[in-house]
Amino acid sequence: RDYEGSRVALEELVENDLADEKQDKWLDICRAFAEWDCFSWEQAAEKLKGYNAMPEVQPFFGQMGLVRNSLKWFENWKAGGRALHDYAPVYDLLLNAERRAAAKAYDDAMARVYRAVEMYAQFALKNCNPPINTSDVEVAALPESLQKRYETRRNAGGKVQLGLEADYDLLAELDHPVGKVWGTKENKGHRKKVLDMMKKRNYSFLAHGTEPFQEADWQDVRRVVWEFIEEADAEMALRVPFAQTKQLPNDLRQFVFAE
Repeated sequence: RDYEGSRVALEELVENDLADEKQDKWLDICRAFAEWDCFSWEQAAEKLKGYNAMPEVQPFFGQMGLVRNSLKWFENWKAGGRALHDYAPVYDLLLNAERRAAAKAYDDAMARVYRAVEMYAQFALKNCNPPINTSDVEVAALPESLQKRYETRRNAGGKVQLGLEADYDLLAELDHPVGKVWGTKENKGHRKKVLDMMKKRNYSFLAHGTEPFQEADWQDVRRVVWEFIEEADAEMALRVPFAQTKQLPNDLRQFVFAE
């Protein structure tokens, strides 16, 4: 799925008048997926919209719409606003990680997985009742039994800010469906397995270490994290879970144009 490399090759054909009409259209689609691969969803949507009536394109165009809408909700979230039980940006990151791993860029892949796991908890907490913003937790909104302990977490700026592990532990304390799957230090949930995989990221070259991520590391991470996400999705009974999210295409020839 080297969309950028394919884009360059197709552009050379077009520039040298060696491309036919079908290849011109493939170039448009390739440009769209190259933008998508770089998280430029607005630009990708603009390039793809001329083909959204094609049956082969429709599922991807709809999937991109979910990512854009969910991310807009996430970025503009305000306490008291509407809930949105849609984790499409998380799934998009995980599928992007798969593509990076397929290109043997395992450190890049792991960086994306870490952000996806972190974002999954942030989405879940923002959808709680009352909602929780992990960058500035309103302690008074937490159950009374938790308030005293979380009050001690205030930093020098006077805010309670939570990281990945603390996010999930809070979900567990709130008895949230994701927290039930995550588990606690005492039970047999996914907590230890996922945290062990996240520690692998800390030793990688793109985090805090000097050791490049290997294919075996990637396979371990993919197995553990994908299993956790899919089980948590099932516990929440999401309308569009990760298991139903399509990977981007690896062959432009699947897009068939009418003569």
